[in-house]
Amino acid sequence: AGRARLTAYQSRPEVSKLYRSGDLLLAPAVESSWDVHSAQNVFLAVADSPERGESRTAIAVNDDPNSPISTVNLGRIMAPPLILNHVASQEALQTAAERLRDEKMLSVQTIRFETLPQVHEPHELVALEHPQLEAVCRQSRWELREGRMFHEGKRVMFL
Repeated sequence: AGRARLTAYQSRPEVSKLYRSGDLLLAPAVESSWDVHSAQNVFLAVADSPERGESRTAIAVNDDPNSPISTVNLGRIMAPPLILNHVASQEALQTAAERLRDEKMLSVQTIRFETLPQVHEPHELVALEHPQLEAVCRQSRWELREGRMFHEGKRVMFL
């Protein structure tokens, strides 16, 4: 009892709507929040080497003072150890720990705003130019209530 609309995957979709502060379409307030509750900033990688009869360890730490989730700003928050098998070298193990650290520095920002009713496609890219926030985000949901359209979008940022 419904309809489905299928479209081909686009690796780099274009921004389909732009909402600017001062436009009659965009309400004056914009809200945003970051997902930093599960932040981790110390990463330990361990690899056993049966051939050598030894274990190797590597540590990568997010201690960047510009990162809001770093050890400098939050204190040390240990991630679960990363256990690897068949690691070729200490350098490869260190690279794995650093890659994990860098991936954990990605965070999702949720952006909420309201407009007059507009036609939107699922998961559209929408741009906002607002004094509180300038962003390009992927719409994750919207809702029509009382003649207004309430949007929620997500963007991924490197913290």
